[in-house]
Amino acid sequence: MNITPLQSNFASGEISPLMRNRTDIAAHATALETAINCICTPQGPVFNRFPFDLLHVEQGQIFGSVETMQVSANLFYILLFTNYEVQFFTPSGNTVEAGFVVNPRFASLGENWTELVDSSQSTVTFTRYVCSLNPRNNPNGFAGIRQVVTITDGAAQHKIVIESDVEAALDTLQLSIGTNAGLSDIVDATIGVNDFELIFDPAGATDVYVEVTNSGADGDNQVSVFMVDVIDTVADTPVITPYPQGDAPALYYVENPGGDLIYVLHPSHPPQQVTYNATTGTLSFTPVTFANPPAEWVTGNYPSCGTIHKGRLYLAGTPNEPAQIWASTAGDFVDFLYGPEE
Repeated sequence: MNITPLQSNFASGEISPLMRNRTDIAAHATALETAINCICTPQGPVFNRFPFDLLHVEQGQIFGSVETMQVSANLFYILLFTNYEVQFFTPSGNTVEAGFVVNPRFASLGENWTELVDSSQSTVTFTRYVCSLNPRNNPNGFAGIRQVVTITDGAAQHKIVIESDVEAALDTLQLSIGTNAGLSDIVDATIGVNDFELIFDPAGATDVYVEVTNSGADGDNQVSVFMVDVIDTVADTPVITPYPQGDAPALYYVENPGGDLIYVLHPSHPPQQVTYNATTGTLSFTPVTFANPPAEWVTGNYPSCGTIHKGRLYLAGTPNEPAQIWASTAGDFVDFLYGPEE
């Protein structure tokens, strides 16, 4: 009997046992030998899955698990778990670092920001995670924001990071950093790229005035700003995790529908969580503190999978109780109190 080879560009659909010799029991049971970026169900069909869940760099033998954290429709972060460490990245690939600007991503709308407009024609509009600057195509108009930023060491270099949808061919933003409102004695720069970074010396000042302005002088219209932050240039200490690189394939993620929390599960380790702080625009990694945790959750026997459904966190997949599911109390994901009312 002839063997029908699997086409190299197979994407989705049902794999028939006729693709391999029926008398080859092993091949008949598996249907295909290798599936890349696919989810296979017994006897087909095969579905595409999102790629890059796992990373393997051959030369350095670095294994990693990648997850995205969707904070809002306009904002997500990338989590990379490697050997006992986790790194947090913005969509542009920058590392997420604690900064000195309060409300850097406008999670609290315009809190701590001063609106700068030339007249009633220009507008500054805050929506969650977005600040829109619109000079209304007025040649003499401008729309901007300002914040007094307090830094800890005026003698050290700092970096300002600005994310926006500006395009140099169509529009630009103006950045001013000064020792007083309206001054640019520290930085005077034009921004023409989406992801802008600049190292600056505060010249001894610990209170600096940061202004980002959209001018109508060159025909600019609305520009959306997603983040303005000032950080020091000292490298952050790596965030430590309990996971060696060999645990990466078994990591499981459960995301809170609100977008501010992800539970990280592994059968050999207590559940952990990644939390987003909207005020500072930073992420943290900490153990989950459960109220009334099940007695079965002990060393080497922790939940390995879960989901959130109708206000409860469901956890399951402990090695010793593979068929058991635990549900939290309604509205409290960390309370696993078991009783008649639950």
